[in-house]
Amino acid sequence: RPELFTFAFIALLLFALESEKVRAGSRLCALPLLFVILANLHGGFILGVGILWLYCLGEGLFLLLPRLAAPPSDSGRSWRRLLLIAVLSTAAAGLNPSGFQVYSYYCLIR
Repeated sequence: RPELFTFAFIALLLFALESEKVRAGSRLCALPLLFVILANLHGGFILGVGILWLYCLGEGLFLLLPRLAAPPSDSGRSWRRLLLIAVLSTAAAGLNPSGFQVYSYYCLIR
């Protein structure tokens, strides 16, 4: 069942994103490679792309609205790094037999 890879990937994605808050490391650098693998295994990779971009949006809102949380001083740099990882991961998911047309499949209104 290929959807089991999607569930495991989403768990890994959320773990990497949340652990980055506690201890900055290189866990996020592996995300583009994981997106390439998942995009070739199951179409549910789009869920991971959505989660990643929503996470970026939430972290950006914490920067814009400081009353929501008290971010550390390097949070702007962390957000830019997260944004770069999101762009690279979205592009890396296009490395599959269908290419970037796989995104247009999800954009079609049926």
